Amino acid sequence: MSVVLITGCSTGIGYETALAFARNGDTVVATMRDVSKATALEAAASAEDLPIEIEQLDVRDDDSVSRAIAAVMGRHGRIDVLVNNAGVSPLAAFELVSQDEIETVWDTNFFGALRMVKAVVPAMRERGSGTILNVSSITSRIPGPTSTIYSSSKAALSAFSEGLAQELHPFGIRVAAFEPGQFATPGAERSISSLSASDSPYATAERRMKLIIQQGAEQAEDPADVAAVLVATTEAEKLESFRTIVGVGGKIFVDGRARISDQDVLEMVAAETDEEYFALFAQAYAPSE
Repeated sequence: MSVVLITGCSTGIGYETALAFARNGDTVVATMRDVSKATALEAAASAEDLPIEIEQLDVRDDDSVSRAIAAVMGRHGRIDVLVNNAGVSPLAAFELVSQDEIETVWDTNFFGALRMVKAVVPAMRERGSGTILNVSSITSRIPGPTSTIYSSSKAALSAFSEGLAQELHPFGIRVAAFEPGQFATPGAERSISSLSASDSPYATAERRMKLIIQQGAEQAEDPADVAAVLVATTEAEKLESFRTIVGVGGKIFVDGRARISDQDVLEMVAAETDEEYFALFAQAYAPSE
């Protein structure tokens, strides 16, 4: 079976992905920046006697990445599958985001994934096999007010994945991006809490985005479903797509955005009342029959 290294495993999609690969019989190296947050995963692994190893890894730190990869290669001699899942998703209007915050988001969501790829590709290329799965977001396709920085970092990750897939295909390495919609994760809850500046000049957009996320949370999907897609993709004989939308909600939003024009979007965000805005939003993104 495969040796699978996953970043950002303390909660959410990373946590479920570690369990899913281990249940599949793979050897899982579950990494996280703060290993004190591994308690729940360790308990779940112990309860099911799953082959999960915990490794400290900060995707923003070159030395941390090098140490972790060297440790895994030393123990197992190879890394068959890399899942780049580590990410942060604060929401705020671009004008209000500090340069430090911008760099944190991009260094985690985009450059962190690039560091990981740089670290594993040489050995995969020499071996002539490997799989790299990058967890992006549906907002890479449908950015909105307050998600500017997060969405752009994920759009870059999806585009990077498509280009990289073509570069590495001749060497037997498969690459794909996965774009989940709204899933029930602590990251989603933290995103809501970041929308709190009532005196902001963007207070209307922030309030509406917060309400959309809160309402969507009632139908938020199970992160284990994303994990199942990642495992199934690795097991498949070949990758079907460079970029895969994951979840029913994500598909509904993409279909809805394809039906409306850019001018429709601008008219929506310019709505004078919340009632008008949400009526237009519901009309635009209603599931097609």
